[in-house]
Amino acid sequence: MQTILFSNGNPKKLARLHLVTAFFCIAQLAVSQEAKPSAGDFRTEFDKRLAAIQIPYDEREANLIESYKNRVIQIQEKFQEAGKLDTALVLKTEIEILNESGKTGTIPNETLEPLREIFSNEIAAILAEKSEATIKLHESFIPLIDRQIKVRTKQGDIESAKQLANLIQEYQDQIRKIKNAPTKKGELQSFSILTGDDAEVLLSSTDPKNNQAVSARATASSSWKDRDVHLVCRTERLTRLEAMNPTDFWSGTETTGWIRLQWRSPVVVKEIILVNRPGESKADIWKKGRVSLNGENLMEFRDFERGSAMQIQLSKPAFLSDLKIEIVEGTQHPGLHSIEVYPQTLGK
Repeated sequence: MQTILFSNGNPKKLARLHLVTAFFCIAQLAVSQEAKPSAGDFRTEFDKRLAAIQIPYDEREANLIESYKNRVIQIQEKFQEAGKLDTALVLKTEIEILNESGKTGTIPNETLEPLREIFSNEIAAILAEKSEATIKLHESFIPLIDRQIKVRTKQGDIESAKQLANLIQEYQDQIRKIKNAPTKKGELQSFSILTGDDAEVLLSSTDPKNNQAVSARATASSSWKDRDVHLVCRTERLTRLEAMNPTDFWSGTETTGWIRLQWRSPVVVKEIILVNRPGESKADIWKKGRVSLNGENLMEFRDFERGSAMQIQLSKPAFLSDLKIEIVEGTQHPGLHSIEVYPQTLGK
């Protein structure tokens, strides 16, 4: 797919320049025979350099948002001129959401989907580069501060040494926080299909009132009779699979299909639970399925039967705006009782 959204400038070069400048500036301060930089001096210099490093990334993000908005405006005008008012209205809503939040909308639209994907990927790339530059700045200050700790300790200035040590700890904590921050691309850590007591332990370990699926817009390839797709987004459910109402579920009309959750504002996900249709039966089996996060394949699975639950764990939290679960191959009417999305590992 050809990229049609661009941002100007080279923030990586600017960030490296600021890092080099920061290093020499603070190093000169740290090795001075007369100056004794305090924790406050280091903090002031760090904050100044951090602001300078982040400016090009913030500008690049703002330019990208403006480029995306202008592109959508151009497309909207063409649809409006052609008299396709329904599509023009969707595009107008996209522009309004973008102006309010700087994010894309979630209303399904074939024209917008490729643009949204490009936009989301480029935003994610900018944020990743910004995080990398921020980590490097933290790392460049730590050895300089450590050198001053040794000097102060030799001089007997234990209080100043402690303050500097606390600053190093603060920067190390910030590095860990950045590295553990949610990403756009979810990476699978593990998944398992559970039944009986094992499934009950899983379902007892979380409270569906915290299920983030309820804030999503649910759609499906089809829905069989009154088995509406919105049934899967629950804030209440039993913990024993065999006690669940066997008529309370969503299913499609075919042996293949999909169900999809989309969030207007991304949520953080670390763990996903899929509860299959209640009731013991060898019919309605997901013989082969696929789970995708934000348009990218996360995992495939086989033999997901009625009366079972699936636990999916990510290696680290991820931002989630689009969750799609596909029935690649099934028997009769595969379906789901519930989809549950949680920001942390269950039971912790």
